[in-house]
Amino acid sequence: MIGNLKVIAIAIVLIVLGVGIAVFVSYENKRFNDDIKNSISNNEKNYIIGNYSEYQKYFQVNKQGQTILKVSDFNTFIDGTYYSNWHVNNDFDLCLGYYVIDKLEDGSVAVDDSHICDYID
Repeated sequence: MIGNLKVIAIAIVLIVLGVGIAVFVSYENKRFNDDIKNSISNNEKNYIIGNYSEYQKYFQVNKQGQTILKVSDFNTFIDGTYYSNWHVNNDFDLCLGYYVIDKLEDGSVAVDDSHICDYID
C-alpha cells in the first residue's frame, strides 16, 4: 500500500512539474514573439517617420478624416532601394491595412500601426 502511494505521489509531482514547465515555455514563447512584433513595429514606424517627405505622395484621407498610408504603399522604392513589408494576422494569413499618420502641433510625426491588418488579402 505504501509503495502504491509513493508511485502515485511521484506521478502527481511529475505531472505538476510537466504542466509547470509547459506553462513556462508557452509564456516565454509568447513573450519572445511579442518582442519581435514590437521590434518590427518600431522599425516600421521609425522608417515611415524618417522618410516622411518621400511617403507624403502616398498619403490619403479616409472617411474618418484620418491621414493614412496603405501597407501596400509602404512597399515601395525609395532612393533606388525596394522596401517590402508583409504582415500576417493571427491566423498567419497575409493581410493588408494602413498606418494612421498624424502630424503633431510640435512638428513631430506620430504613426499608429494598429490597422495594418484591417483588410485581409
